[in-house]
Amino acid sequence: MELSLKPTTDILKEISKNKTSKSPKVIGFALETDNGMANAKKKLKDKNLDAIILNQPSDKTAFETDTNEVTLIARKQEPIHIPLSTKREISVRILDIIAGML
Repeated sequence: MELSLKPTTDILKEISKNKTSKSPKVIGFALETDNGMANAKKKLKDKNLDAIILNQPSDKTAFETDTNEVTLIARKQEPIHIPLSTKREISVRILDIIAGML
């Protein structure tokens, strides 16, 4: 079996390209295994996002578990680390933080 792939448009970059101060917030997610904070901050800037959720998987987090820990990085704010919690708890916390940004 052969699988042929071709590059696609960067959806987040396209969405945020023409945003204004009245546009909805554009939030991205970054799964990073190395240099997580630096790579996430670069994506935040390059894609013109309002915030990005950094996910750095480990044995206790991310895949095939009910738990995770993430860091929310927003422009002009200190990163907010959300410690090891259930994925449901993390999603509620992320929504609370984003709601505070509106």
